[in-house]
Amino acid sequence: MPDALVVGGTLPQTRFDVCWLETLSGGGKWTNMLGCSLIVYCWAFSERKFLWNLLLVHAFGGLAGTLVEGAWVAAANCGLTTPGDPSSNLRYILLVNELDWIPHESAVIAYSYLKTKGILQNPTAQKALNCFLALIFLLYVACRINIGRLRFANNIQSNDDIALAHTQVYTLWFAADVVLFALLTWNLVVALAFAPPNAILRTLLNSSLPRFAVIVANNLLLSVLNFAQRAPGLDPQAAATLKNAAKFTSLVKGTYPVILLIDVLMTKYMLFGEDPVESSMSAGSGKGGAALAAAKGGGGGSINALNAALGQRGGGSTIGLAVAGRVC
Repeated sequence: MPDALVVGGTLPQTRFDVCWLETLSGGGKWTNMLGCSLIVYCWAFSERKFLWNLLLVHAFGGLAGTLVEGAWVAAANCGLTTPGDPSSNLRYILLVNELDWIPHESAVIAYSYLKTKGILQNPTAQKALNCFLALIFLLYVACRINIGRLRFANNIQSNDDIALAHTQVYTLWFAADVVLFALLTWNLVVALAFAPPNAILRTLLNSSLPRFAVIVANNLLLSVLNFAQRAPGLDPQAAATLKNAAKFTSLVKGTYPVILLIDVLMTKYMLFGEDPVESSMSAGSGKGGAALAAAKGGGGGSINALNAALGQRGGGSTIGLAVAGRVC
């Protein structure tokens, strides 16, 4: 049993710090905080640029959002605020906390976007992608603000309207993710068009696609399950099953910081530091070095140029595939 604290000499009340720690000990919250903390730790020993800074924004947003939202839940559990009471001053933290969740979640999309930078060589296509993602972002921010408004108005963490708004967020998130994932997949397919099977498997496993596939699939499940469990006339047992499944996907969502950290660590040589391929090519032909520089500066879009340049030198296809795996 949690420790009790006598308030005003008459009313027993669970201590806030105990409630807070119990709230944060939940699986999804704990996993999210652990992943965000690891990102901050790794950032401190990194070159502190490029994707590392984006991950730092993601981490700080996740840590702050989890701690603040956990504080409100703890206050409700130990009697410091009454859910549904619009006169409580603690409802303000639910509104302001959206400033933490917006950069935390949108950084995941931004990370995927930077991975696709340079794939689209057509300026019109690139502009269309930018406009699409900008529209998704504006709609996403509007939905998150709406969540904060509903929470603020009702002094509550979740109800049917808030759950529906969350479903809209997940749907927008999935729409952006599936487009970016398709671009990454297409780019890798082109790079591996003439590769032997063992090289294809090795490159796929080393690429970002398996990790991004988890995020895309989970966001799809979050959206579908949250919609499905609110279908009219749904059997109560089926609704309970869908609710539990949605809760599991929410737990998986808490692993996103860990997934992004693993991805950036596996691609750090290509993106942030000296690359073994670059070292071996430093004394090579200007064409090969230029192709590598283009691939390094332009994301995965220059993999074909890199493979072509390496192929002219002989035995370079395997190196090109390895680079493709790290970039994609």
